[in-house]
Amino acid sequence: MVIACLSFALYAIIFRYCTRFISFTNGFVWTHLIMTIFSLSLFLQKKFRLDFAYETKSASVGLLFLVLILATVAHVGAFFNQWALSLGPVALVFAFEGFQVLFVFVIASLLSIFLPNIIKEELDRRNLILKILALILMIAGILVLALS
Repeated sequence: MVIACLSFALYAIIFRYCTRFISFTNGFVWTHLIMTIFSLSLFLQKKFRLDFAYETKSASVGLLFLVLILATVAHVGAFFNQWALSLGPVALVFAFEGFQVLFVFVIASLLSIFLPNIIKEELDRRNLILKILALILMIAGILVLALS
């Protein structure tokens, strides 16, 4: 996890630095081109090709459509994330990403209330206080980054 976080931080800093010298559009296209090449390199392994073929053949059309929609949403999210990195400080962009945890909590809580057979989120007093404190700390950190 530490290596993944360090890698994301390095990517963000490098992307921010590069967009000072090239346009955001060029940076976005090159980043996605490189990611595509690395992703396609997985097909060099025979086991991966076999697994991919098996999973693709066994998947329903609905599942493949859902994967396509989720991939599209992921690319739109990557676009906005990289756009934000090109516009402002990396620390501020990543601080805003911390709010994802709160959105997951809210969605899980709503599902827990309306569809308890799908997921059960603990909504006790201690958990809510921890989430509120986390929100306050995130807002304070964003204010410090934005106003300094």
